[in-house]
Amino acid sequence: MGLYVIAWELGSLPNTEIVAPASDALFAGFSRAQRGTAGSAQHAPQVAAMLVAVIAPITITISCASGYIVAALLGPHWAAAAPLVSITAWLCLFAPLSAVCNVVLVADGRVGTTFTGKAAATAIKLVVLIAATAITRRIELIAAAVTLCVAIESCGYLFLISRLPEVRLQTMLGPMSRILLAGSMVIFVLYKLGLAWRSVIMSSLASFAYLTALAILVAALYTGFVLALWYLVGRPAGPEQRLLELCRSVPQALALRFSRRQEP
Repeated sequence: MGLYVIAWELGSLPNTEIVAPASDALFAGFSRAQRGTAGSAQHAPQVAAMLVAVIAPITITISCASGYIVAALLGPHWAAAAPLVSITAWLCLFAPLSAVCNVVLVADGRVGTTFTGKAAATAIKLVVLIAATAITRRIELIAAAVTLCVAIESCGYLFLISRLPEVRLQTMLGPMSRILLAGSMVIFVLYKLGLAWRSVIMSSLASFAYLTALAILVAALYTGFVLALWYLVGRPAGPEQRLLELCRSVPQALALRFSRRQEP
């Protein structure tokens, strides 16, 4: 039991540390907008795509480098948890879509619909995971089956929010295609280089060094592929533009705060 708990804690880090806090903040914003005159549900597709764009490289790193993560954080005695971490990490890939849609539906007062959707999605994911592990022992195939299941769940939530008059899901088709294509290219490169899903037998310090290098490589490859695809299609307005603006604004805000502290 401890093995599965540890694997779940490590694999679901993108959800617990990024998606869940973001969902709390989004719920407050959507609820406040719902009580006012200005609607905000039309921003849900772009917000969801932005979260997926952030979560994708983290998910790829956790899954492909699960052996290094387990060796660095837990030691060699927990090596059996690495395959489980690889599987559970993929549950986070499309989780932002479900999370944002859930927030929008609850803020719109559709609590019953949200509960039914969550219950059905949980049952389907459990059945798919059991069936996949019974059919094959290959980590790649099990991860693909689980990810497909979560993607179907997200599609169900997207269908539910598409019934809201102000929501236009067409705006996220292009960004999601670029994000998924860039992520697939990163996985292909890692797999061809022999860096993905490796069995690791080394010290914690060495594993941490390899993990850091692999994370930097994934971030660099993913960013390059996403920006290249974005430039190829003419740099349309979307999550890439918003994330670039956010990256530019953070240093400016930090510099402004530092300069104010230096004033007498």
